[in-house]
Amino acid sequence: MNPTLPTTLSFLFFALTTYFPLAFTQVNKLVQDTDGNPLGPGYKYYISQTTTSGQEGGGLMLGYSGTGQSCALTVLQEFCEDHDGLPVRFNVTNGGFAIFEDEFNIEIEFVNKPKCAQSSKWMVVENFDNFHTKWITIGSLEDHGGNTKFIDSVFKIKKQGKGYKFVFYSEQTTYDVKRFNDVNGRRLAANGFASSRYHPFEVEFVNAEIYRRRSVV
Repeated sequence: MNPTLPTTLSFLFFALTTYFPLAFTQVNKLVQDTDGNPLGPGYKYYISQTTTSGQEGGGLMLGYSGTGQSCALTVLQEFCEDHDGLPVRFNVTNGGFAIFEDEFNIEIEFVNKPKCAQSSKWMVVENFDNFHTKWITIGSLEDHGGNTKFIDSVFKIKKQGKGYKFVFYSEQTTYDVKRFNDVNGRRLAANGFASSRYHPFEVEFVNAEIYRRRSVV
């Protein structure tokens, strides 16, 4: 546990809300963790589901997708709600020191990179030989091979219900990141039309520097 983290984030929240123009802070709200502190780029967080939306589930993990894949690259939600999953960190592409709602400038990566992958950063890919729509994975196109097409690796965090949701933008279309029941877990995926096979993924962010319960190995 880092004893200076709550103080640092509280100071950041105070400084942003005190010294930024009122009109700016009203339009650009800070994304907050479950303690009410602003998300800090580079810090560790668990991504936790806030509502069941018809399905219970735990934290995030990496799993296999596609035939013959030798590295777990697909981002999945644990079926077991008692697991915190793997921690992530957020980075701001423009070098900013805070994470605001509705800004397409957020990169997400797992804290620990698998040895078999070139990167732990999230990216949106498409390969209809393996899956019928866009999905979230890590690594590089070289890790995937075949006909995999890179879509995006930049997201925004948008307020949704009691928590937030992830959104990405491609080809003049905005996509919500949702859950699809897969063999080993609920795959994080999206498509451009409504479908009963895709379930909302409303989340909250738990400070992994402070809290820890049970994680996947």
